[in-house]
Amino acid sequence: MSLFFKKNIRHFISLSLILFLYGCLTTSSGEAVKSITKKGTIHNVYNKKFKGTPEFTAKTYDNGKNWSVILKQTGVFMAPKSSKLKEIKLAGNFVARRLCDEINMPLREINLVEASFITKAEVEGSFSCGKPSSGGDIGDQFYFPNAKIFAGCDLKKENDSYAVLIANGKYESTSYNNIPNLKPAYANLESMESYVSDCLGVKKENTIILKDATLGKLNSLFGTEKNYKGKLFNSINNNEEVFIYYVGHGAPSNPPPLGDGSNFLVTADADEYDIAKTAYPIKLFYDNLSKINSDNVTVVLDTCFSGKENNGSKFMDPNSSPLFNLEEEIPYATSNLNIITAGGSNEIASWTKDGNHTLLTKYFLLGSNDFPLFSNRNNTLLNNALISYIKENVQNDAKRFYGRNQLPQIVDE
Repeated sequence: MSLFFKKNIRHFISLSLILFLYGCLTTSSGEAVKSITKKGTIHNVYNKKFKGTPEFTAKTYDNGKNWSVILKQTGVFMAPKSSKLKEIKLAGNFVARRLCDEINMPLREINLVEASFITKAEVEGSFSCGKPSSGGDIGDQFYFPNAKIFAGCDLKKENDSYAVLIANGKYESTSYNNIPNLKPAYANLESMESYVSDCLGVKKENTIILKDATLGKLNSLFGTEKNYKGKLFNSINNNEEVFIYYVGHGAPSNPPPLGDGSNFLVTADADEYDIAKTAYPIKLFYDNLSKINSDNVTVVLDTCFSGKENNGSKFMDPNSSPLFNLEEEIPYATSNLNIITAGGSNEIASWTKDGNHTLLTKYFLLGSNDFPLFSNRNNTLLNNALISYIKENVQNDAKRFYGRNQLPQIVDE
């Protein structure tokens, strides 16, 4: 075989291989597909600093729809504890969400497996970006962010306490009813799910989660004016601790003579023109909680009762305004209630600048890195250090970002 012929054969094989690879790296429509490799280090996730610095490498061969990822964290520790493995796994989750955000797609699904070695922790797996396989409106996926805040508390052993987590993010919209959606609601909820499990030790089976709760669901859960024995009341039989979190709109009813101006939790099916009949009264909420057979019911209400959106515009009847302050709407027998709310009656519950979370929830979770929720052994007194941290940071960010006052309110009996 001549040298010329051999060279031509090699050129032909090389050309065929290039064409084959091009075919592998194009879509069915003939568009070129990008191979992307991302590398970096993670110093913190929402201000949660790592003792080590995880390094990550992520690769995709189809324009960012499907990725493989690996994170490694080295350091001087022997056989990393479960808390360290959980931390680096959340770092992997954080990387996945941010890489999907870069290509303007929501995180679709993620599968990460953690492993520990003598001197390092490692997470490896895959994730995909795009429309969820279960269907749904991708516009909603873009609108509601997925970002998660990591509460770096000491892991608590599972116990018999209960948690109720409610996130009202999507409100029914009609030609006459225009209550706006609450962008950070679902990201808040996802973060709080981890918090009650990791920091409070609440079992999954004892955690009640409601997304976009209707008036009927809140009546069933917390009871009504005629019957206070709702699902939560009936679940507490042995003085178990209870933690309740609500993020969503709050609003006042009309002032007299059309209403009494009292405040309500705005349910997903509420009518903005008839709040008094279609939303859940906050006074009834506190009254019924005070009757639960528990010495410790902690309530975190990430809502406001100004009837205003984050941008300051009012979505409620212009004539409506709250007449009652927090203290006036709490029942007299409140020895079992600890309450944290986002702000005063006429203040707006502000969001973070990126719109991923509300300020109260962000600093409640970040504060848990250093301060436990309670300051005494029987878990009845809120930790003043945590409360001070929340107040200071929420107040500062509300003024810095929006030029307005927001001071979280606390009732601690």
